[in-house]
Amino acid sequence: MNEPSVAVEPSPAEKSSGRRTKALRSRIVWALGALLLLSLAYWGSARLRKGSGPSLITSTVTRGDLIETVSATGSISAQTGAMVKIGSQITGRIKYLAADVGSTVKAGEVIAELDAPDLRAQLDQAKASLAQAQSRLQQQLAGVPLERAQTVSSIEGARQAYAGSMDRLQAAQANAGQQGEATASDIVRAEKALSSAQSNLSYMTLTAGLQIQTAKEQLAQAEANSASSAASLARLEALVAKGYASQAELDVVRAQAAVNASQTRSARSNYDLVKEKVSTDLKVAKDQVDSAQAGLRAAKSETQIVESKQATARDAQASVRQAQAAMAAAAAGISNDVVKDKDVQAARDAVLQAAAQVALNEAQMDKSFIRSPISGTVLQLSAQQGETIAAGLSAPTVIIVADLKRLEVDAFVDETDIAKVKLGQVANITVDAFPGRTFEGKVIKIASGSTIQQGVVSYGVTVSVAGAKEVLKPDMTANVTIQTRRRTNVLLVPAVAVQLGTRGPSVQVLETTGGEKKITRKSITTGGSDGVNIEVLKGLQGGEVVVMAGGAPQTSQGGSSFLGSGGGGPGGRPR
Repeated sequence: MNEPSVAVEPSPAEKSSGRRTKALRSRIVWALGALLLLSLAYWGSARLRKGSGPSLITSTVTRGDLIETVSATGSISAQTGAMVKIGSQITGRIKYLAADVGSTVKAGEVIAELDAPDLRAQLDQAKASLAQAQSRLQQQLAGVPLERAQTVSSIEGARQAYAGSMDRLQAAQANAGQQGEATASDIVRAEKALSSAQSNLSYMTLTAGLQIQTAKEQLAQAEANSASSAASLARLEALVAKGYASQAELDVVRAQAAVNASQTRSARSNYDLVKEKVSTDLKVAKDQVDSAQAGLRAAKSETQIVESKQATARDAQASVRQAQAAMAAAAAGISNDVVKDKDVQAARDAVLQAAAQVALNEAQMDKSFIRSPISGTVLQLSAQQGETIAAGLSAPTVIIVADLKRLEVDAFVDETDIAKVKLGQVANITVDAFPGRTFEGKVIKIASGSTIQQGVVSYGVTVSVAGAKEVLKPDMTANVTIQTRRRTNVLLVPAVAVQLGTRGPSVQVLETTGGEKKITRKSITTGGSDGVNIEVLKGLQGGEVVVMAGGAPQTSQGGSSFLGSGGGGPGGRPR
């Protein structure tokens, strides 16, 4: 499939100068509206000054919802990837043009075909070369099976003989290796066992006398202690009998004499046991030495078996060399097969090269069919059927297609309002082409870089469009009202009724006392504003009547009577 050159629609900043003019026009309209309200106020006060009777324009303080908004002007544009400029990668004459301005196309649909006879000729030539290469490959492959069968038959016998020799060699080497490893391991183990037994015998011989001497000394010490205790017991018994010592002292000495006698018996038993153990250990150590010497002699006698198996392995290795020589002689016939294989491989490479050339020419030929990468509506044709387009470093644009289901508004918000705008805020969109109709959307992008036109700084804000149903078109002028804040059930007064002074905002309140109407100025604390109403945070109550135009109080907080009689009722126009 051909993938035509695609370019994304440029940024709306290229048309920002025209949009700035429209934004200026929108501000002029707002200024005229404010001027009209001021004129009404001036008209009311002028009538009062001329003595034409009291005339007031009033409104009642009510509770309601307040929606703060930011207004901006922009234009309808396609989302990223929803508008593409489709061009041609090759040079040629437009043979067929399948689309026109306003028509609908689908992704992958052919919208134009170029007349490229040179590409067709190159493709036919490449296909002919591929057919010739395939024919040569078949000829090369035809003689391969017979030659290969002869070669296989001639070397099969040599291969079988070689395999048998290798099996015998491997078996002999395995037996010799295993026997040699086992013999060497047995000798090492026997030598280690003999060395250990001899070391143990030497140690037992050295320590035997010391063990007996230690036990004998312990026995002598115990006997001396026992004799001393017996003598002390005899002397103390005599003293007790004469009344020179107490019975308690006699009991202590008697108990110690018993303990020493018991230790003497234990030391004598230990002495006998040590002599017996030393004798036994020496006999066992000598037996171990004799056994280790016998094991070493037996391990060394296995070397004769190892030599016999090694000789068998050498004979098997000689047989393998003979079989290898036979294999080499039989494999000499393979050289012809190698040459044949090279010829076949060269023919295969030629086929692959010819097939690649065909694929390349088909790809070039496919470029003569220009297809739409997206589904959408044709907005513009830059070339007509029969015209010639020349491809250079950049693909020339033939047609512009946009998906009118994926549109958005690129608006420019003044720097004084941009801080109020956040992603996801709801916006209302109106276009000049559909007066009285409002489209809904949300803020989806906020530019960080500014745009400066005629000294005015603004920031680009992108708003999505919902429910357009392909009725909107790119570059339509759009007025966007973004809802930046919503307050419910708050006190509201008309913005025209609020006056700003050095002491802050205030309003004129119409009060009726004893049938006499008075105007009192009250200072208030204000919140947000939607341009028509202002939120009152402090200073007024619901139901109070404020003066929008006409009348003036004589004091800042005290009441002042109207000049003359009569006047408008609360919340209404003059009677």
